[in-house]
Amino acid sequence: MFLAGALPRGIAGIIFDHVLCNKAFEKVRWPGGQRVQLLHGTGKHADVISPDYIDSAEMAAAYIREKKIKKIALIIPFQGDPAIDAAVVALREALAPFSPGEIPYAALASDAERFNEITRASQLIICPEDNIAETLAERLRALSGTRKPILFGTQGTGVLHAPSVRLRIDFRRLGRAAASRILHGTESAPARPSMIHSGESAP
Repeated sequence: MFLAGALPRGIAGIIFDHVLCNKAFEKVRWPGGQRVQLLHGTGKHADVISPDYIDSAEMAAAYIREKKIKKIALIIPFQGDPAIDAAVVALREALAPFSPGEIPYAALASDAERFNEITRASQLIICPEDNIAETLAERLRALSGTRKPILFGTQGTGVLHAPSVRLRIDFRRLGRAAASRILHGTESAPARPSMIHSGESAP
């Protein structure tokens, strides 16, 4: 509400980064100019520039298939964030043939024994949110012993450490695509992630 009142008339457009409630668009009279929403959206009130959640999930499934991994834990970071919810939905579909166990992170956050149980029972832990994936990486590093599951992060730019694999989303590219949409009307496909293995640098 405050933002809409502060925006000048005659602007070329507005870029919204990570809108958690699409209904907020309906409550405000926005000034003229094109609206572009990053990460996720219905497309009803703004054009959407997003990562390719389906492609990310399929890349994760291909990795699991290639490595012949059988025991998988899918960590559900939280609910209510449309971008994370979309990533979870895509992962559920892509990983369905592997029958992963789904665990809400809240169930592990303060329960060390439950976390240890999950790590002992899993060959791979997959998490679609970079901050929680980083927390999981820290907890894995703190465990004694050398047999630890692979941590696979599918969202964000956060750096993960061994043993880990991550899909890096180039958020700067999303921003450039949004600006190009406003200024030049350029269409763009959902952004593909790049896979980074532990010890590698982001491209």
